[in-house]
Amino acid sequence: MKYFSTFLLLILIIPAVAQENLIMNVDGRNQVSLNGEWNYIIDPYETGFYNYRFSERQEDDREAYWNRPTVRNISDRLEHGYQEPYTIKVPGDWNSQAEVFKYYEGTVWYQQEFDLPPVKDSEEVVLYFGAVNYEAHVYLNGKKLGMHKGGFTPFNFEVPKSLLQEKNNFLVVKVDNKRHADEIPTLNTDWWNFGGITRDVKLLLLPETFVQQYSLQLDPEQDIKKAHESGIYTLSGSIKLNEQPKNSEVTIEIPELKAKKQVEITEDSANFTFQVKDLQLWSPQNPKLYEVKLSIAGNEIQDKIGFRKIETSGKDIMLNGEKVFLRGISIHEEIPQEMRRANSRKDAAKIFEYVRDLNANMVRLAHYPHNENMTRMADSLGVLVWSEIPVYWTIDFENENVLEKAKNQLKEMIIRDRNKASVIIWSVGNETPVSEARTKFMKSLIGTARELHDTRLISAALEVTKDDEGVQHVNDPLGQFTDIVAVNEYLGWYGALPDAKENSTWEIAYDKPLFFSETGAGAKAGFHGKKEERWTEEFQKWYYEETIKMLRNMPDNYSGVSPWILMDFRSPRRNHPVYQEGWNRKGLIDNNGNKKLAFDILKSYYSNIKKASEDKNEKQEQQLIAPGAELKLLADGFAFTEGPATDADGNVYFTDQPNNKILKWSAQDEKVSVFMDNSGRANGLYFDKDGNLYAAADNRSELWKISDQKKVTIISKGFEGNKFNGPNDLWIAPSGGIYFTDPYYKRPYRNFQKQPIKEQKVYYLSPDQKQLKVAADDLIKPNGIIGTPDGKTLFVADIEDNKTWKYTIADDGSLQNKTLFTNLGSDGMTLDEKGNLYLTGNGVTVFNPQGEKILHIPVEKEWTANVTFGGKENCTLFITAMDSVFGLQMNVKGAK
Repeated sequence: MKYFSTFLLLILIIPAVAQENLIMNVDGRNQVSLNGEWNYIIDPYETGFYNYRFSERQEDDREAYWNRPTVRNISDRLEHGYQEPYTIKVPGDWNSQAEVFKYYEGTVWYQQEFDLPPVKDSEEVVLYFGAVNYEAHVYLNGKKLGMHKGGFTPFNFEVPKSLLQEKNNFLVVKVDNKRHADEIPTLNTDWWNFGGITRDVKLLLLPETFVQQYSLQLDPEQDIKKAHESGIYTLSGSIKLNEQPKNSEVTIEIPELKAKKQVEITEDSANFTFQVKDLQLWSPQNPKLYEVKLSIAGNEIQDKIGFRKIETSGKDIMLNGEKVFLRGISIHEEIPQEMRRANSRKDAAKIFEYVRDLNANMVRLAHYPHNENMTRMADSLGVLVWSEIPVYWTIDFENENVLEKAKNQLKEMIIRDRNKASVIIWSVGNETPVSEARTKFMKSLIGTARELHDTRLISAALEVTKDDEGVQHVNDPLGQFTDIVAVNEYLGWYGALPDAKENSTWEIAYDKPLFFSETGAGAKAGFHGKKEERWTEEFQKWYYEETIKMLRNMPDNYSGVSPWILMDFRSPRRNHPVYQEGWNRKGLIDNNGNKKLAFDILKSYYSNIKKASEDKNEKQEQQLIAPGAELKLLADGFAFTEGPATDADGNVYFTDQPNNKILKWSAQDEKVSVFMDNSGRANGLYFDKDGNLYAAADNRSELWKISDQKKVTIISKGFEGNKFNGPNDLWIAPSGGIYFTDPYYKRPYRNFQKQPIKEQKVYYLSPDQKQLKVAADDLIKPNGIIGTPDGKTLFVADIEDNKTWKYTIADDGSLQNKTLFTNLGSDGMTLDEKGNLYLTGNGVTVFNPQGEKILHIPVEKEWTANVTFGGKENCTLFITAMDSVFGLQMNVKGAK
């Protein structure tokens, strides 16, 4: 269906509900800007809206301010008009544009005229507003298009063509920023109530049928580590058209990835999934954005979208499968040097210049959705974003209408920014007092956010309680429903002095990531004195020093902080005549752009965290990879390489499995020769201490022993009267016992096509090779296997479940104490002398003995099958990958 019928537009006031017809990505559409100088009328008594009986004026009332003020003759009485010098800039708040507006809260009428650009008969005309604070009534040529509530989210109205004129279209917007107890936000806030048309106004020229809303992201069910391993990523999303077509198809294209998907639309919307290869994931280190094209019936829109996965794992926040620490800073949407709302790309660039100088990787956009220039720039710069709706302090939590208003703003925020990779957290509120009604209210918002777009973390700034012994308790009942536990902390500013932080104790009721969404203290820039003196820069500096000491002693779920606040901002609550004068002075930068002493304290803290992370990665690489070493192609031209094993002289034997060969790479001259034809299509290989080569012979699902004279002995070919599924990889313990995996892969060359043994197991063959028993039968598809040189620990990869498990080896060879080592499976694996485990699949990934990823070695092949150490000094990492074998000189030797 269309947005609204012409009939409804002419006779009804559109209620303030979340716009299901909201158009997203307006920058990617045909548009005409209506920004610029507008005329205005200040109307504190709302004379232009109500008559003297306080009833809404009739549509054709000459004194209604939405009608053109036309004087027909000299005796006409008309008591309003739009003309110079009463002009105001759009976009922009009115408070900063004239002294008369500074504290004004009420109604202002905005008026603009425009000529109609060329419009095709098949095109729709839509009037779009980036935001109007707070209540907007929109009229065109004397007719009401609709009404919207909410000061920080976009809205649009379809314009009936019968209403448009070729010249001098008379556009009027009634803007009202009065605060009310039953609105969002409510009466009481701590920021300036900037009124006006604060963001862009655009006339959109759209095809008759067009893509109104869409989402495209990594599928939320995607196992990111498995995707890393395979190099194949699943994208999913949705499309919503402006009307229900008879039959239509939308094409989604990502040219750089050579990906194209046709989505059939049978009603007005559809969901879809498709897979892509060679995807670069978006991150602060690599803010990769892909050009995305969506087209229907020959009409195309374009967007820039990054793909990433944000999630929690126990006490950690994980970005693309890696733990991330949020070095944040809170921001209000202001340019304090000009005492105005920020609204342009230039403004966003200035704000992010400060953010980057601070070494922050995250911003909390408080306490409402900021303009779209901010989230678009965060996407391009690689800055993580917390985006929030203004459910602030004492909302009327028992009022269902208030809940609906909050949900409307939440929906509009999510619709606008759902494709911004930078936005990792939707926040549903700030410092709301605990009560049963409040928790029910906030839980409902969390449910709405998950239902709309469950690819972000959901949070809110929760309450903290302090007991008589000074223990800070994070036990807000809302915490059980949020993904992270976020709290605002001001110990040392509100109550006590900053050194009270040193002995503070924190008890967290939830086993979730802990994030400090605010902490800070006020200071008047340029005011200096002893650190104990309030409002001095020294006091604020001291506060940050003590806060950092406290943060260093936080529980292990401490995942980040977003201090309050980047810059001083306007607030009618802050009325000290010397130190505040209507400014909240908690900024690290003052209203003239001067950095306070505390700026460098926080910057240094963030620099140290950033450097420690970089140094850790660099140190680990330096420790493992030889200086200056690069991955070297040793040989290629094979069908598929597998199973490398090293003999006592450092020579590496590997298989070309489809060609049924075992080859030998010489440690002396680095040349490759054929060791053995008719090798049983061997996969995994391993040498025993006597120099015999053992092979997982896949052709007939057997375990072979091959002497140095190439004599083959079949060691085992089945279990309890059944053939093996297909021995794949093996390891020989110091005792001589053999562990091998037996997954099932359907092979056309075998003399059987059904899986012989239902379970895919790990087997153990005793040192005398007389007793074969099951070592593990609780894996889905065991594959890679390796043990430690002391014979006490065994690692087994479950390639289908994408996990690697760690077992303790008992004296009798049985496996005990199964524990998860890492959420990554593997085809093959090896160990170095330091106990680091090397897994394969998407290149080679290295984990330290604690299961922490410490290195990734990319290999430019679709699949990396196996790995071992070899060479004269046993420090060449030998890698088999598809049709090739590679070598990399290491600083460590292989385990022996």
